[in-house]
Amino acid sequence: MSTLTATDVHDEAVALVREAVSAYLPVARARRVEMDTRTWSQVVDEVRDVVAHTS
Repeated sequence: MSTLTATDVHDEAVALVREAVSAYLPVARARRVEMDTRTWSQVVDEVRDVVAHTS
């Protein structure tokens, strides 16, 4: 039985967030033309907030 350390869990969480953001951003950029500036800013702010909480 292996034991996960806090660092292991953190590293895995960061990798998952990066993967999700990397997958989502092309979709968001493609849909950008459908969004007003406020909505786009909210999307970007949410992504930044999630990334900031993984540091």
